[in-house]
Amino acid sequence: MKSIFKKIAFVLALAMVITMLPAKAVSAAASNEPGMYKSLLLYLDSGNGKGSDITGTFASERYASVWGWRENGYNKPTFVSADPDIATVNGSGKVTAVKVGKTSVIATFTGDGMATVEKTCVVTVKQNATRAGLSTASTKKVTEEGIEVGEEYQLVAVRKDEKGNTVTSGRDVITDGVRFESSNPEIFTVGKTKGKITGVSEGTAKLYVWSVQSEGFDAEAGEYPATTEKKEYEVKIVAKDIVAKQSAYNAFILTFPNPEEAKAALTETKKSLTDANAAVSEAEEIVKVYKVLTDSNNARREVFVGGVAYKDGAEGVTSSIEVTMFNELDEKSTYVICYKGQEMTLQTPEYIADGLMLGGYAVETAEDYSVQELWANLYTADGIMLGNNGGSCHKYLNWQNSLVIEDTNTALVHNEYQFDSIARRIWFYTTDRNYKVTLKGTFEDWANITAGNQAKIITAVGTVSPNDSNLYVNNFVDWCIVDGTPANWDANWSNKTFASEDNGFHLLVKANVTEIGRNAEDLCSDKYSAEDYFTFVSSNDDKLAVNKDSGELYPPKTATNGTVGIHVYYKGVYVGTCPVQIVAKRTFATFSAGGSLTKMSYSTSHPDVNESITITLYPKDQLGANFNNGFMRYEVSVSEDSLKPYFANSGKAVQIGNTWDGYPQFQLTVADGVRLPENIVNVRVKCVATYIPQDGSREIVKQYPVSFSLKDTTKSTSTSFRLSVNKSSVDMKIEEKWNNGVVVGNNVTDKNVTISAYGYDKDGYKVEKLILDGSKGNYNVTIKYGSVDVPKDNKVVSGNAITFKPVITVQKQLATISGSAVVLNNTPQSVIEKLDTGSYVIALYAADNSYRPLNSVLLNLTDSQTMPSMTWVKSTTDAATILSAIQDAVKVTYPNSWTDITKQVYYGYAKYTKDADGNVTKVEFITEGNRTDDGDYTLTGTNGQNLYIARLRCVVKFADDWYEFEIPVKRTVVYGTNIYN
Repeated sequence: MKSIFKKIAFVLALAMVITMLPAKAVSAAASNEPGMYKSLLLYLDSGNGKGSDITGTFASERYASVWGWRENGYNKPTFVSADPDIATVNGSGKVTAVKVGKTSVIATFTGDGMATVEKTCVVTVKQNATRAGLSTASTKKVTEEGIEVGEEYQLVAVRKDEKGNTVTSGRDVITDGVRFESSNPEIFTVGKTKGKITGVSEGTAKLYVWSVQSEGFDAEAGEYPATTEKKEYEVKIVAKDIVAKQSAYNAFILTFPNPEEAKAALTETKKSLTDANAAVSEAEEIVKVYKVLTDSNNARREVFVGGVAYKDGAEGVTSSIEVTMFNELDEKSTYVICYKGQEMTLQTPEYIADGLMLGGYAVETAEDYSVQELWANLYTADGIMLGNNGGSCHKYLNWQNSLVIEDTNTALVHNEYQFDSIARRIWFYTTDRNYKVTLKGTFEDWANITAGNQAKIITAVGTVSPNDSNLYVNNFVDWCIVDGTPANWDANWSNKTFASEDNGFHLLVKANVTEIGRNAEDLCSDKYSAEDYFTFVSSNDDKLAVNKDSGELYPPKTATNGTVGIHVYYKGVYVGTCPVQIVAKRTFATFSAGGSLTKMSYSTSHPDVNESITITLYPKDQLGANFNNGFMRYEVSVSEDSLKPYFANSGKAVQIGNTWDGYPQFQLTVADGVRLPENIVNVRVKCVATYIPQDGSREIVKQYPVSFSLKDTTKSTSTSFRLSVNKSSVDMKIEEKWNNGVVVGNNVTDKNVTISAYGYDKDGYKVEKLILDGSKGNYNVTIKYGSVDVPKDNKVVSGNAITFKPVITVQKQLATISGSAVVLNNTPQSVIEKLDTGSYVIALYAADNSYRPLNSVLLNLTDSQTMPSMTWVKSTTDAATILSAIQDAVKVTYPNSWTDITKQVYYGYAKYTKDADGNVTKVEFITEGNRTDDGDYTLTGTNGQNLYIARLRCVVKFADDWYEFEIPVKRTVVYGTNIYN
């Protein structure tokens, strides 16, 4: 038995030996030919003391192994290298690396009576670097000059061998790859293998550079072995300069390093146009513009921004914004633009016209015809716009009167279109939208006389097609759902959900649109009618219907959950789709509260600083909408028992009503006759809201704390002084007030601003209310628009408060239309007057001998008043008088009622002469028969039959008061003849 086991063990051992033989040997045993390794990898000795390669796996010389020649009757082979400059081989097949490259070693086998056999081994020679880093130019760029934020820069790597040979690219000397790494990707990023570096944000971070060989991959580390130590560089990322370039006589473009910075600048600057506190702040995030005065000190005077908009793109795409000024940028002047600590100088040129552009845009389109209005822009040699259809600099006012546009088509008959050079319109009667009409424009520039005492002639050629558009939607900015029709600035743009039980809700959208002749601007559907040009179409009327013109949403009859897309259009151009989410039922979901004061003052010597704190509760449903209804119960009270005696009603707040948008308000007042501590006391108020469902389900109770501090300032001393205004911006729009369907007046007095001032102690608590009439060494308040004081009629000073009236009513004589003449109404009427829109600086001064400035706030006046709408009807008329010609050439409607008021339109104005106190001493009405150069119209032509209408006037009544509108026209009508009809 033992011998049998021994035999079995021997057989198994033999099998193991055969299995462990090299594959090539087994293969050779099965062949009658000798064999040779097919490839061999060598590394030149790099002199780094670690072997030829960094892993010690590959030597600089190895044998090109052969086998099977002796047992198959062959003689010892001979060896030869195809390229001894790369690798040599000796008689024993030992291959020695010489330089980097690839060659072959050929082994030749011969024998008696045997056919000659040749075998080839491909030899690859590699070499590691001894040092790796950046080139001199790349080093200087990243460490000295710096990479700008947003800039991409291709690094050039340098590798050196042990002999000092340097390579920057390729692997014919050193075969290593190069690796790059950033110590802080928030400062800069870099491509791991390619070395392209990108600046992310301003600052410094380390750049590491090293080399790796292409053998010995470490799967765990995910990298090849390093052949050199990491070389370290301190990379500097610098903020890219903001570039300012003038684009028009009243505008310039700011180009930022990236779209994110452009958005930040636009957002914060826009706030300053509507938020008085933001406008007067010196926040670096707001674009400020100053004109450098031509005095000995190069003093600066701030000039005001009128608007900002994205330029050549939309939010998140473009890096440029266009800033439009309230007033013209004076020619040959220096302006300084300040933003985030940077100052950019803008040198305006002399406004000399040098270029002209022509084009068209659709004003009416039907199935078988379209009407194109022609536009023309005037430019300097540097591309600065001096004038367009909407306006121009003072130097080129009415410049289009000297512009002639001609049709270059000399054919007597062309059925595809009709061109009107006076109306500057083309009526297309072709359905070929690619049909083109070539026009020639000639402008006589009398502002620049040539050497021959002639006007400089500027010409341009433009093409107009039926498909030309005047409107481009740059970006669908945002959308939301609003309860009722609140003004745009009251909208909650995060509210994008609608409940099946909701009624009276509207879709509010905002889009950034560019129209020919105007800057890009954000437009809203806040008129909730066809008047704002937005229209809406539901993708599923069964689940959610929408009013086409108003955007009112109509809930489904059956409560449902889901999402419905509402497609939005502006003037027929697609804007975007709003994915409105519908939920079946609303419920009490969130609760918060806020107090009107963080510091509550109390004084027995100056009780006019004593204030109550008003706490507003915000119960909301799961859609973020107000959930204050008849099923809610509230409790608001002081938390600490020790503090409750300081307040009336034992610290329990009393409900005083609701905010304008329906949130409940509670008031907490200091108790009468209670001595308060002179130190600061922190008060915590607990607000509790309870919802009592009517379906018998469990009550929902939520709490929210409100904190404020209380101090008795009776013995305190004022150390600082601040103005207080009840509103920081005023929209001077006038509307009628209604009560139970009856007009009870207008909202003129709603625009009044109450101005007060207080003295504060070192802790910021009110100590006293200041007397503002300037008497007896008290305090003065000035209200200025630029350097001009507000007229006396617009402000009332009474002790410690001033009423500022941006809108007032005065008794004036108005014009009326009698037949075909404009006459003065001799009976004074109650007329509404408004101040100019813009920023008003309210400043507080100490009325002692120093007149020290103590504090100032900015009040921004805007006016969203709906203007009468004018349509140009004809350019020729046989009307005999100026007024009848005007009324024949235009149609004027008032949008609120769509009433045709053309016959109420007049020209000219009443000129009022006032004394130093602002009292009217003389009234002169400018009429056709007694006319001065008021600029409303101009007569030209041989017989004075060319009537250029600059503007028209009309009055509209609001309750018992009248308001005069000025309507810009800037068109010419030929009147007093019928030869053109």
